[in-house]
Amino acid sequence: MKRITIFLLAALVSALFFLADEGWAKFHWQRLGRAPLIKEKMGDVIDLQRIFPAYRKSVIRGISLAEPDWDAETIEAKIEAAIQGGRVEQVRYRRGQEFIWMIYRPKKTITVVRDVVWSSSKPLTGFEVEINYRSQRLIFFIPSVCGNISLVENIPLPVEVVDEKLPKQGQEKTPEQFSTPEQFSTPEQLPVIVIKRIYFPNWGCSCCSYSGSYSYHHYHHYRHHRHHHHRHHHHHHRRARPPSVRTR
Repeated sequence: MKRITIFLLAALVSALFFLADEGWAKFHWQRLGRAPLIKEKMGDVIDLQRIFPAYRKSVIRGISLAEPDWDAETIEAKIEAAIQGGRVEQVRYRRGQEFIWMIYRPKKTITVVRDVVWSSSKPLTGFEVEINYRSQRLIFFIPSVCGNISLVENIPLPVEVVDEKLPKQGQEKTPEQFSTPEQFSTPEQLPVIVIKRIYFPNWGCSCCSYSGSYSYHHYHHYRHHRHHHHRHHHHHHRRARPPSVRTR
């Protein structure tokens, strides 16, 4: 009887540790509008473009609390530029969607909560904004109801190591002068870029490196292909997130 009791107590303690690790440590987000960072409801991108700038100081304050090592003003400026430029995607998340952190305003004080999970059976609708900052792709979510801006993902950008062979005929040009193909009248005048290897940090994927020689057009086609290849197919390299329904 004593052995059974000890076994049951050990099992109970193990279960408690498991539950704490899996669920209790997370902030379960279930309702919208109770502590909004942005009070106005934003039904579409036009509303977001009109309303977001009025909360610039609140967003900067929240980002500085969430990531003290980041330049909050630069991050906010990049987010606002993406919004005003229409580089926004309307999304709808399902139950189980995770966020690295969320900024909200309980009792009129801007606060940050981490390890957030959407726990309601109702879909969570809003806007996704992506920016690049310090060799990272940052994906933010702005709910349409409360505007509690959240960090969805933080993805390292690929590090490209290239050798550039400049044309021998005529005046030599620097790599910066080869920024656009429109500067050259014929394809033969385009520089040849030799790609030594493209690295994707922390992803550990054997298909993420390539060696070979490509023209200017092929090089940028390769970059575009690799970006979308990893953005949409290599889910096992990214932070776990359930499927979301997206609408433009």
